Amino acid sequence: MENAALLIIDIQNIYFHEGKFYLPDAKAAVNNAKKILDVWRDNEKTVIHVKHHFHLSEQEDYLNCINEKVAPLQDELVIEKKYPNSFLETNLLKNLQQRKISHVVIVGMMSNMCIDTTVRACQNYGIKVTLIHDACAAKPITFYNEVITADIVHKVFMGALDGMFADVIDTKSVLAYV
Repeated sequence: MENAALLIIDIQNIYFHEGKFYLPDAKAAVNNAKKILDVWRDNEKTVIHVKHHFHLSEQEDYLNCINEKVAPLQDELVIEKKYPNSFLETNLLKNLQQRKISHVVIVGMMSNMCIDTTVRACQNYGIKVTLIHDACAAKPITFYNEVITADIVHKVFMGALDGMFADVIDTKSVLAYV
């Protein structure tokens, strides 16, 4: 994982609070992301945080904040975005290119939205992806009045990305490579 950057996508407070964005596995995912982040920092590797801008009231704006367990340090880059694709109308690609990074290790939320979209977009730019499945979380989806559990949604998206768009591995495996 030489010259790979850790890309932490949207691990924000909104996913930990009851409501339409609540992710049942957010706590487990952030705990694994924190383990990876700690090792990444200890090895002085590049860390990039991506933060989605949700349109919330002033009273709810704390939900936009990056969760304290993976909060950025002063010298770590934070990319703000408005779309699921972390590259769309942001300077993420430019920052990766400036740092000569062609491999990203991705953790974050939601597996079925911003993770999926960003991982697939990496292929367009020739960026290799290692996706850490147990450091990501999904939400349940309702389709034709049938509720598909978050666990199933997560597994389907990880399975769809594995091989063609990313190497999908677990936290323990990525820590062995750092």
